[in-house]
Amino acid sequence: MTAIALNDDDYLNIVKYNLSILEIPKIKEDPIESLNTLKTISYFIVLSPFDNLQNDLINKITNEKLLDKLTLEKSLIKSFTLEELIKWDLFETNFSKTLFNTDFFNQSNEKGIKHWKDLQKRAIEHNLRIISKYYSTITLDRLTELLQLTQSEVETNITKLVNEGIIFAKINRPLRVVSFVAHKSENELLNDWSNNINELLDNIETIEHLINKEEMMYGVRAK
Repeated sequence: MTAIALNDDDYLNIVKYNLSILEIPKIKEDPIESLNTLKTISYFIVLSPFDNLQNDLINKITNEKLLDKLTLEKSLIKSFTLEELIKWDLFETNFSKTLFNTDFFNQSNEKGIKHWKDLQKRAIEHNLRIISKYYSTITLDRLTELLQLTQSEVETNITKLVNEGIIFAKINRPLRVVSFVAHKSENELLNDWSNNINELLDNIETIEHLINKEEMMYGVRAK
């Protein structure tokens, strides 16, 4: 199953299969095998596209005690769990030499080249998710600077994440601005206002009921 997933670049299933392998007693008892398996898990969890399952698994792996013995892999995973931008040039300097020496990222074969390119995509997607959390609007010029990409590449990546439902964004090309805030229609605003009024009236009714109850209790105690 792992071989099939590797062939299909099914990164998330590679992670799940290897997590199962890591639970096998024979693997657990072998320090070398267990560390090699965890290395594979570390590489492919960061290669996996972001979704709820990927997010759950990467946090689970982060808490794996055995990961403390893998300094580079722990640092690699940390880059994708911190709510900070990944500067690709610095990231490449820190990790490329070691990763290029692995079977999974070896630049002498097509798979290794593809995995490295996919890792860069994951870094871009991570950065866009972080930016969308901290910015309501941002200029395209500033965005291209932060992501170290061309405007065309920025727009392509934003469109991809929007279509996948990972972020909300709208690109205003004439103003050269990207908005990460969903602007509500008039009907949506009226519905929100109506719901807020109903909630306020319910709260007033509850408070009135509590006041009456307190007055009754005070009256009983006074007698």
